[in-house]
Amino acid sequence: MKEPIGIRDYTIHGTELEPFHIYHQNYIHGSLQVPFHWHKEIEIIWVEQGQLELTLGTQHKVLKERDFVMINSYELHQLQSIGNTASIHHALVFLPDMLSFSYPDQSQMSFLKPLLSHQLRLPSYVSGNHPCASSIRKVFLEILHDYDTRPMGWTLFLKSNLYRILGILVSENLLVQTTVQDSQGKNREAQYKQILRYIHKHYDQKIYLEDLAASLNMNPQYFCRFFKKQFQMTPVAYINYYRTLQAADLLKHTSLSILEIGLRAGFENPSYFAKIFRKYFDCSPEEYRMHPQDSDNVNGITS
Repeated sequence: MKEPIGIRDYTIHGTELEPFHIYHQNYIHGSLQVPFHWHKEIEIIWVEQGQLELTLGTQHKVLKERDFVMINSYELHQLQSIGNTASIHHALVFLPDMLSFSYPDQSQMSFLKPLLSHQLRLPSYVSGNHPCASSIRKVFLEILHDYDTRPMGWTLFLKSNLYRILGILVSENLLVQTTVQDSQGKNREAQYKQILRYIHKHYDQKIYLEDLAASLNMNPQYFCRFFKKQFQMTPVAYINYYRTLQAADLLKHTSLSILEIGLRAGFENPSYFAKIFRKYFDCSPEEYRMHPQDSDNVNGITS
């Protein structure tokens, strides 16, 4: 059995000498479901067409056409389609250390070093209507073109364009200073990560609400309110959602029977498995196995 989709994304984005990767994501019929996760890379997402729903830390946002999202290192996030709404987005994932250089000039000391040490953060969201959005979009399109066509010196172009984006953000005073309140938010985020890690590790077993609550030293009633406030669903609903993602992965990549896949994903009742699967994928497990291309990358980690 494959490793479960985990809260931390260990996907290798690029190579050691080229520590970045661009993902072009075209979801004609919706169906994008990226579960909560985090990674050490910075991620910049540009929505070319359509709309998407983002949860970043404790914030929920509907992303619209031309919007930018900037996900800082280690930030917990989730991305998904809004029903069957079509969307196209592009995600640049890169290791922040690639921005650093050895000579301690003003840009290194004033911006890059604080960014790498998390004293400064990229803005989480830049609306497509923001005065600087068109400038960022122009540079980002150059990055996409250079990455896809790879002309001589393209890695230098890509790196210099990342600096240009940072320069635009600085000129608009959009870099965010880390505050005490941010540190408190990080503590809450650590609790969210802890409970998701527990669910992702034990999804194929019976999971009791009392055990989830006890892992955070909470009573079950308070825990349910705490969980729903962050994830917009009950603990049971999230467990079922995550189990269906695991089942979909097994349907696409193994020849196990539907019954066995349901059991491995944590569903003891075949009828209940079929009901919950249809709720999230709008088809039966059998139909999904026959036409997995209709929901390509539905359980991918990278947004």
